[in-house]
Amino acid sequence: MKLVDTHCHLDNEKFDEDRLEVIERIKENLEFCVNIGYDLASSKKSLELAKEYDFIYAVIGVHPIDIAEYNEEVEKELEILGKNPKVVAIGEIGLDYHWMTEPKEVQQERFKRQLELAERLNKPVVIHTRDAMEDTVNILKEYPNITGVIHCYPGSLETAKQLVDRFYLGIGGTLTFKNSKKAVEVVKDIPLDRIVI
Repeated sequence: MKLVDTHCHLDNEKFDEDRLEVIERIKENLEFCVNIGYDLASSKKSLELAKEYDFIYAVIGVHPIDIAEYNEEVEKELEILGKNPKVVAIGEIGLDYHWMTEPKEVQQERFKRQLELAERLNKPVVIHTRDAMEDTVNILKEYPNITGVIHCYPGSLETAKQLVDRFYLGIGGTLTFKNSKKAVEVVKDIPLDRIVI
């Protein structure tokens, strides 16, 4: 059985030295991978990689840390990119109150705009949320047709139960931390077919 990498950043400069070798290992060992954009430039690079390799798919969007760049022009470019069949989702989008570079209200407004972009393109989303779980859930309730992945899910079991009908939960290495009680509860009680690692 081959696996899938649901969240990688192959366009990151950290791969400049060995990107081709990494891509070759992906080809040999994985069914496919999903390369995630976090701003307009990385979204374009993600799609370029996806066009070049049949086993790479792209996700495009603007991360909450980079949300200051999001405007109508960027949105129009993302919408054009998003029509390509190799683009499988809009992301990595969401709210980040920990590394906050823009006020909450600005993040929320631009998160909603990207959710609306996903609706127009009929694409799922990849959501980043840090120190903003309650606001993230409340906003997602406004968009009942949106589905996708909550990347590095940071919430409680109670919140997870509200989300798993529409979202996969990304569970990462933090599960192994001694203080990771919430994540342990989530993986014990949420069906495995709703979890990505």
